[in-house]
Amino acid sequence: MEKILQNFRELRAAKAVTRLFSEDISGKDEAELQAWQKEGSAFKEDYLDMIEALADLEGLVDDPEILAVAEETYREPADKSRQSNWPVYAMAASLVLAAVVGIRVLVPFGEESASDINVSRYATRVGEQKVVNLPDGSEITLNTGSLMLVEMSKNQRRIILEHGEAYFAVAPDESRPFTVDLGERSVTVLGTEFNILKSPESFTLAVVEGMVSLHRKEEPVSGNSLLLLPDRNPVNLNDPGQVRLVAGNVAEFNSIDQELLGFHDKDVSRFQVWRTGKLYFDEVPLYKVVHELNRYSGKKIMVEDAAVMDLKIYAAVDLKYPDEVLIDLEKVLPIRIIRHFDRTIIVGKKQ
Repeated sequence: MEKILQNFRELRAAKAVTRLFSEDISGKDEAELQAWQKEGSAFKEDYLDMIEALADLEGLVDDPEILAVAEETYREPADKSRQSNWPVYAMAASLVLAAVVGIRVLVPFGEESASDINVSRYATRVGEQKVVNLPDGSEITLNTGSLMLVEMSKNQRRIILEHGEAYFAVAPDESRPFTVDLGERSVTVLGTEFNILKSPESFTLAVVEGMVSLHRKEEPVSGNSLLLLPDRNPVNLNDPGQVRLVAGNVAEFNSIDQELLGFHDKDVSRFQVWRTGKLYFDEVPLYKVVHELNRYSGKKIMVEDAAVMDLKIYAAVDLKYPDEVLIDLEKVLPIRIIRHFDRTIIVGKKQ
């Protein structure tokens, strides 16, 4: 009987983890996950064990043995004695495949028990923004097309920004440092405000108030880290490995060439202007404007004429109607807008 109950718990835990990372998770799903976590430590331990197992697979995305395990596990077992565990194996395989496509997850650390840790998921669709109020008094504003996981406990406050953009207003709490994981790097703060834009290949961190520590993921925060002073010239931050950023500092990381640059921006508030529902472009190349607009619209814009790629744009955009700026640009620039049902094309205007 105990074996049956254990299998049932494992099945529910595996199902919970796969639903946690589903892009289509509903409010009903989230409520059910929260209810399951409150049932007791048995389910939560299985749940967090599976999250940790998935995290251990990170970095093995090209490993042929991992791929073989996923493929083999998805095949229904011929051995009748294994059929009772088939649903658990199938769910486990889905976790393996999730790791194979590069999902990063929260892993409990320290000496806290599973019953002390609460994991929540927050996401926004394209064009949507959402304000998340955490139990500690911190507030996070998610921008368009973002996915974030939050782990709260009595000893830690931990965030994974999987992709997208978020503005953090962190409530001070010296007993519980606030950490945002960004893949290879992490940001740790006690109380401050900052903006992060993250893609699979890069991230941009802009500190609006206070101070943060930017460090490698597994490194403890050091009080002797390099302090980035106000300077317009970019500084290579790879060598120190850990750096303190103050208000006005910006750090940009590119995972392709492993380059981490820091600089001071007198107008650092521009990094969070999206929270007003507007975007402003001042002498920005057309291709960069299009890239930014595409983050807010399901109907993508494409520039198919190299001759107009670098045209300088001066514009204000209402994020509720991001495509409307094209009407104004067509009036003042030598471009032609071609609209299709699934995309918008920009080409040069024939003389």
